[in-house]
Amino acid sequence: MSFSAPRLLRPPLLLSRLPRRNFHATIPRQTFLDTTTTLLTDLHTTTGLSWGVLIPLTAVTLRLVLTTPFTLYSRAKTATIIRLMPLQEARAHHHARTLRETMMPETWEHVVRIAVTRDRIDLWKRWKCQRWKLYLPLLQLPVWVAASATLRALLPKAERDGIVSFFGGLTTPPTAEGLETEGLLWFTDLTATDPTMVLPAVFAAAVLANVRFQLWANPPANVKQRRWANALSVLVGPMFVIAAGMPNLMVSYWAASAVYSVGLSMALHRWYPLPERIGMCKGKADQGKDDDVGKLVDKLRLKV
Repeated sequence: MSFSAPRLLRPPLLLSRLPRRNFHATIPRQTFLDTTTTLLTDLHTTTGLSWGVLIPLTAVTLRLVLTTPFTLYSRAKTATIIRLMPLQEARAHHHARTLRETMMPETWEHVVRIAVTRDRIDLWKRWKCQRWKLYLPLLQLPVWVAASATLRALLPKAERDGIVSFFGGLTTPPTAEGLETEGLLWFTDLTATDPTMVLPAVFAAAVLANVRFQLWANPPANVKQRRWANALSVLVGPMFVIAAGMPNLMVSYWAASAVYSVGLSMALHRWYPLPERIGMCKGKADQGKDDDVGKLVDKLRLKV
């Protein structure tokens, strides 16, 4: 009588034939800052330019190639909207007079607002100058932030920086040689702050000059725009304080970008001015008779 072991207790004869899993070290993927810092260090090596010259040139190049086309496009759309204003106001007068004869005074203004807004949206869409196109210059902010993070990643011990970690960190810290000695003029060490405070002052002065020049070239059309412009002027103070605590590497980029903005604003005002705003003509028949219509149209007038 033979005894056989249960099937579950028999040794697995086919285990040797099964494929074995081999574990290998995973190659780390390059992050965004790995790519940008490598590009910047390669430019420094191949061109032979010092960091003090390369950083301002990088700021001007980025603004010239990436953000200036959006500024020119947005300015062209703004000029189209200004040329359409007389037609918009004429249509607003038509809506206000027509609806006043059939609407109750309590609902008249609300209905006119809706009609004028829909008419304006349709008119702008027909002329391809939608409102969102006026805000395309704001795309320079992501470029500015990404460039600042790239410069911050070049500094010593950048892998511990919170801003660098926010952009994905660094797989291999870059070797940016010459940051301590290749500055310009009085700020030779780009890894340190400016003890004279001149470089942060240049940055703050350029920002303030750009804000005040915009106020002079395009005066605020209403109280809201005036408050916004005054708020930007007040923010120059905190910007100066922040720049005073930053390394010269980053402040030099900020100052070059701000100076370029001032120059671009002046150049556009000189060689690409916006058309003059034309107001509605007021005849004698409109005086006193349609005061409520005129006040409503003036209230609904778009401020560009």
